[in-house]
Amino acid sequence: MKKLVTLLSVPVVLLVAWGGTTWYVGQQTETTLKQFIDQQNQASAQSGIKQELVSYEKSALGATAITKLIMDVPPLSGLGEIQFINEISNGPVFIGGGSPVQFGTARIHTQLDTEALDAEQREWLTTAFAGKAPLEGHTVIGFGGNTDYHFTTNPLKVDQDGTTAQMDSITLSGTSAPDMTGKISVQAGKIEIKDTTAQFTLPSMQLEGDMTGMIGGQALGTFDLKMPGVSILAEETTVPVSFDLAMQSDSGITDNELAFKITTQATNIQGVDDALSKLDFKLDLSGLDMAGAEELGKLQAELQSLQNQMLWSSEATETPEGQQKQQELMTQLTDTTGKVVETLFAKVLKTDKSRLHTTLLTESPKGKLNADVDLTYTGKAAPDMMALASYWPR
Repeated sequence: MKKLVTLLSVPVVLLVAWGGTTWYVGQQTETTLKQFIDQQNQASAQSGIKQELVSYEKSALGATAITKLIMDVPPLSGLGEIQFINEISNGPVFIGGGSPVQFGTARIHTQLDTEALDAEQREWLTTAFAGKAPLEGHTVIGFGGNTDYHFTTNPLKVDQDGTTAQMDSITLSGTSAPDMTGKISVQAGKIEIKDTTAQFTLPSMQLEGDMTGMIGGQALGTFDLKMPGVSILAEETTVPVSFDLAMQSDSGITDNELAFKITTQATNIQGVDDALSKLDFKLDLSGLDMAGAEELGKLQAELQSLQNQMLWSSEATETPEGQQKQQELMTQLTDTTGKVVETLFAKVLKTDKSRLHTTLLTESPKGKLNADVDLTYTGKAAPDMMALASYWPR
């Protein structure tokens, strides 16, 4: 009897231990989620997109978090605020859910909060996504704050006012560490927008990136973008322009100096009357002060925010209050622009070290064109705006 009681007590003890561990881990999840949202907002500050945690309701084995996406940049600002439901399961072990065994503090399943939309918006989404969920995401937050995420949109088709837009599924996946390092991958299928006179087609898109950090809202690391078979049929034309587009970037910090390299290639160009068959552009920017670049990034985010608020329209200026608001924004915009220029020349560019090197190669049946520009900054003080307008490279 004593042996039987001992054997039966084992699963009870394990269950209590599991529940205690899950409860403890769950207490850390809300803090970690807030930190993750703050990091993402830093990364997207210049894009005018930010996230907010609306609510966080705990349960025995997890929680339900409502997050909100706010877009200030037109035309996305017309979408308003978009809410998401995040169903959170506490760790330390996750089994099932279409994934192998995983370990971490929390696993989050994300979907669009359709109940927060009005009836017309819900009907539009139901039609556009053929009754399927517009977005589904799965994120695992590790014990050290590392995240592993995977988001997928379902195919979309919209036919409105004579314009048809069709988009296959898009997948975003990757990893993110507390120091803003990690991998990112974006895979997109066919995207097509057309009306009776014009058409844009992108058969597929692939982006692979390795982030090594963040400075001034700018992601550092290596990124590789491929967009083969881009086709554009402009209004009043009968033959589309098509090409394969590829872009690569590499940025990093060495000895407190920031450097960027960007390469763009357009190949297999057709439909431009044999004027151009290939284009290769390279930009190499080096010798930038890291601390200055950080400050410049914050100013650029502030400048973007002011520009987003400046809605020059009759509605915005037809009242004395609206006119005063616009004038205040214009004053702030002018002041911030001046700070951007001053910071660029006084704190980012380094005398006799900052260098801009660009090369351009184009090919056509008629021949080749090569252009090479190599500039080194030799200034010693920030010029005023009027003086800057008269400067030319020598």
